[in-house]
Amino acid sequence: MEIKKAVINLGNFSVNSLFFIPAAKTNPNFNKYAIFTHGYTSHKGDVVTWAHRMAFAGLPCAIFDLPGHYLGSFNEALDFNEFTSNSHLLFLKAFEHLQSLLQLTPELIILGGHSLGSYFSIMALDIPEFANFKRCATCVGTTYAKKEDTIFLESDFYRNTLKLREQLVSPCLRADQIFPWIKERISLLSTQNHKIHLITGEDDIVVTKQGTMNLYHHLKNLGNDMTFNFPKTLPHHRPELAASFIYSYLKKEKLIN
Repeated sequence: MEIKKAVINLGNFSVNSLFFIPAAKTNPNFNKYAIFTHGYTSHKGDVVTWAHRMAFAGLPCAIFDLPGHYLGSFNEALDFNEFTSNSHLLFLKAFEHLQSLLQLTPELIILGGHSLGSYFSIMALDIPEFANFKRCATCVGTTYAKKEDTIFLESDFYRNTLKLREQLVSPCLRADQIFPWIKERISLLSTQNHKIHLITGEDDIVVTKQGTMNLYHHLKNLGNDMTFNFPKTLPHHRPELAASFIYSYLKKEKLIN
């Protein structure tokens, strides 16, 4: 495979991205695109294994950094509302760049992300420009947590860790803004008639199995085709381990050959 790099621009956003292009254009999966992003305070390196697994199976794949995430680049996010309202549109920008590289219109778009990135991938399912494409979302470490599901988040250890980690993002992206926004945004979702697969490790003490099931039922009640997988080993801080689970889901659902 060949890896190409690019800077994606959207409004005030400027983020780094990588495009994984399989060598064999005759592969039956070549006309399917996969686009992924990472979680809060992290970077696209977390999902390199996902991109590699997709490209190894013959799918062109794009991964990108979220705005204001310093491990990916030092480009700032200047406004919280712009970040939360527009970050999901970077999936479209990555798609457009991938399409320009390949000069090919895909039959399927696979969107996905880890943690915060997974919420943006769900939002991206409803981008108007994707309306004529078959699409699905694969979401790793995703939750719709109720108070009883957040015991770990109240611990001193987690709070101290988060205090360190949130220094790795732009000042406007503080945790005390991001986390309440996630919960409110989920409650306002109108996403319907999409295939969405949730993957959370049984040992993920940040998200928890119950939190993921809350999200599963919420999205299912909206009319989405929901599935889930709870691998025994997939801690929240090791999203790179999810590559094989994503591939297995796509294969099982016959979304890829």
